[in-house]
Amino acid sequence: MVSWIMAIRSVNYDFMLTALSELRTKIFQLAGRDPIPAGNPYYKLPYRSMDELPLTTGTTNQYEPILNLSLACSSLVSLCSNSQPSAFVITNIKTPPQFYWLRHSQTEVLPDTCDPHYFTTVILTAKYTLLSTEIKFEVFDVYDRKHQKMLPIGTAECTVKDILGAPNYQLRKEIKQGGDIRGYINILGWKEALEPPMQTPENSSPKLPLSPLQVGFDVCGL
Repeated sequence: MVSWIMAIRSVNYDFMLTALSELRTKIFQLAGRDPIPAGNPYYKLPYRSMDELPLTTGTTNQYEPILNLSLACSSLVSLCSNSQPSAFVITNIKTPPQFYWLRHSQTEVLPDTCDPHYFTTVILTAKYTLLSTEIKFEVFDVYDRKHQKMLPIGTAECTVKDILGAPNYQLRKEIKQGGDIRGYINILGWKEALEPPMQTPENSSPKLPLSPLQVGFDVCGL
């Protein structure tokens, strides 16, 4: 009985149009061009644009890391007059056709600094990561560590396409709250899984600017 139902569904017109659209998208992704010529009656069939295509091809592991982000903030405002901010960053993502934000990751808290450089990286996997994926960074100040009280410093938003289109994958965005600029977030991305860095005996690892060592702590229960 089940096989008959599946057979009927497989010859359904809408089912076949969906299958054609998915196949067209996959060919577009692999070949870089539309397999259906402009004069074909199915040319206007909706399909996913290049910005809506996954960043990898041929992977069988949907949780494979394809984009890594290193975060740092600069010139953060102090919300408490008697101390510098102890800030951390929450990363949220939204991938079309999804219309709501999903909490993705959180950094450690770096105490008493307006220019924190975080050790925790943001890892985006092959699943649901498109060029059009939106990323929102929420920055908070833990002004009372003992009682884990915090205040929002502000937010910054960008897309995966913004990061990959920036020089050397380095992007700087304003952190805003209520229209006021409260600092900046600096994003450094690298696609290690897609494009392994060229290594030579003289330089076996990429050189990145170093910053003074900062020791952070976790915020539990957030």
